Amino acid sequence: MPRYLVEAYAPQSSSTADLKRRIARATRTIGRQGTAVRHVSSIHIPSDETCFHLFEADSVEAVRHVIVAADVAAHRIVEAAP
Repeated sequence: MPRYLVEAYAPQSSSTADLKRRIARATRTIGRQGTAVRHVSSIHIPSDETCFHLFEADSVEAVRHVIVAADVAAHRIVEAAP
């Protein structure tokens, strides 16, 4: 399954645990609708106000649906090499 990296804005005050909860909830919701998508990991870099999220999914659109549903301010979503 292809992997996708999401680069998103995340203020220094952002809670990584909250971001992961929102993404997990959105991933479950999208998955119940029949879309294959899995959140692999997240890395928050507070000093850069950036968070990187790694997903496995059938398509970039599936990842985009999760990001929108989780209310994550994504700058870009790119396919990542394994």
